[in-house]
Amino acid sequence: MISLPHHLPLVRVGSNCLAVCDDDWLEDKILDAAEGTDLPQWKVEAISKGVYRFLSKSYKGTVIESDELIALIARLLESTGLGHVAARIDNSPPTVRISLSDLARRAGSTHDLAFFQLLEDKCREVLESGASSVICSGMERCIATLRSNRRWNMSDESLQQEIESRIDEFRYMGELNSPVFNVAVAVE
Repeated sequence: MISLPHHLPLVRVGSNCLAVCDDDWLEDKILDAAEGTDLPQWKVEAISKGVYRFLSKSYKGTVIESDELIALIARLLESTGLGHVAARIDNSPPTVRISLSDLARRAGSTHDLAFFQLLEDKCREVLESGASSVICSGMERCIATLRSNRRWNMSDESLQQEIESRIDEFRYMGELNSPVFNVAVAVE
């Protein structure tokens, strides 16, 4: 049995990226669409709870396509007489996460080149998916895996700077495609 975060299906972004769908993202998505309209806050919360309940209780799959999820939210808004809000729904998917530690584990210890190739492939995949928000996590564990050492040293710092440099290149490429593209490195 698969345990899904928040009991919600994962959201497929593009062909190979998965994002976590959570109730805060659902509510923010509807709040953003309702901004500047007559839709009261309580109704936004009720609608987002309805979508949450449907996904957690009635949706049969473990993964939902990003476009399908956005369409579901829009249909729910339209069915409650809020077509003007549905028309304003932004179709950007939830935040995509890149686990640096998972990439390092796949590359194997002391295989920096393989890691950087995997990172580049994953970044390209995310850019092609249309995601606009990305979080890279697991930096310390990534470096520990690649260096196979227990104590931090100068070569670890150098590797971290190289990884951050590659993530900055990824951020720059994303910003060329979309001015709202955002990449963050999660602090652990």
